[in-house]
Amino acid sequence: MIGNLERSIVKTVAWFSLFETPVTVFEIWKWILEPEREYALEEVYAALEGEGVRERLVGTDGFWTLRGMGGSATPTERRERFLDAARKYAKLRRAARYFALIPSIQSVSAANTLAWWNTRADSDIDLYITVRPGTIWMTRLLAVAPFALLGKRPGATELDPFCFSFFVTSDAPALSTFALPGGDPYLDLWIRSLVPVFACGSPDRSVRRHGAFRLFEPLARKLQMRRLPMRIKRSMNVDSRVVVTDQALKFHENDRREEYRDRWRQMITGI
Repeated sequence: MIGNLERSIVKTVAWFSLFETPVTVFEIWKWILEPEREYALEEVYAALEGEGVRERLVGTDGFWTLRGMGGSATPTERRERFLDAARKYAKLRRAARYFALIPSIQSVSAANTLAWWNTRADSDIDLYITVRPGTIWMTRLLAVAPFALLGKRPGATELDPFCFSFFVTSDAPALSTFALPGGDPYLDLWIRSLVPVFACGSPDRSVRRHGAFRLFEPLARKLQMRRLPMRIKRSMNVDSRVVVTDQALKFHENDRREEYRDRWRQMITGI
């Protein structure tokens, strides 16, 4: 029998095993799932020495995986992914200089595998962008256009494509409103893992230009709605996978959150 901390440790390692990702002790502590209380890092270290945990987990070169779980990346592969993510962050920091020129952008964050520092060469540079109310369509047009013209979007390049899949206005409902009914560990960790790379210094920045954005917003919306693929139009606002409103633009067609949640629950049954 294992206690709550040990159970949470195993649940956390099991979750990352779904993505073939071995994790360090620090990552287990940082992203721990369903803890009974807040635990210190030292407590996690101590719990990993317990027999109940050792029966279920394997530690190799500082990385932990589920015992008997094949297909996980090796520690060497995990380090290579970390270095690839560092290279992508350098590109994103350069791109942030352009984002800083768009007065309606309030913040830009890295998301998904980049936020986890766990990317491959062909992984997207996924972005979560917060904009001023009433400017979401104009902002998306200005943010995406240069990357499309330069062939830096998914489908146009296999090396470090920039994916602008999630825009929200600062007055949009909380991200928790996108959660799946019945629990959504993927979204919970996704929100916690966002890595800010740019934020405007002043809420009053370029007020006049912000007003001009509002003026052209209806035209920008019309142009982009026309260009949306039919598969997006069929899926939008049916559920939380594809959301197209004046407060949120979320284009996650291949949304596997429910699959991951159910597989994870099967993996931890009986713990």
